[in-house]
Amino acid sequence: METKISKDIWEKWPSRFKANFFNSLGGLKCVGLLSTMNSNGIANSGVFSQVIHIGSSPPTWGFLFRPPTIAHQSYENLMRNSYFNFSLATEFISLEILHQCSANYSNEISELDIHNIKWNLDKQFNVPILLNADIQFIFKKIGSHSMSNGTLLVEAEVIEVISNVSPEKDGFMNIVEKKIISSQGLNAYAETNSIRRFDYAHP
Repeated sequence: METKISKDIWEKWPSRFKANFFNSLGGLKCVGLLSTMNSNGIANSGVFSQVIHIGSSPPTWGFLFRPPTIAHQSYENLMRNSYFNFSLATEFISLEILHQCSANYSNEISELDIHNIKWNLDKQFNVPILLNADIQFIFKKIGSHSMSNGTLLVEAEVIEVISNVSPEKDGFMNIVEKKIISSQGLNAYAETNSIRRFDYAHP
């Protein structure tokens, strides 16, 4: 049975219910760990799913950050060092540990260390490299845009790709070989291990 939900209805909902409703409507999204180093040399790593592909030349992605009025360790670290690591969530990390990395730990605690996620420091860019991640990137922040609700869209260029998956003959990366994890809303996850490809569509 079709249900129509309009603004006069959702404006009466409790805030947490409304947030869960709209956060989950977007369906499954790319999710991974965004890792930086803080000023005390401690590795910070948070779960990010608000990620978009902007372009391929230069290779650029967008990362949506909460408003800076709320303490956000990753964004604070990016203000000091424009480089960061983003590791796609695959079978190298359990769903439970991935989700736990979204908790608001103090800046004296490394999410990587407390959850025994092995990493080394890339000294050239001063970013953590996750030793068991299947597909990870070193990004450089190249711009930031304020959105109407106070969130910040950070543009970042891919500087390096570190991958256990090789490109196919046409360059396509079949990342589901590694059972890619997607997220829905703030606390739901799905595992994908198959994909169908089609030829380029013509009229």
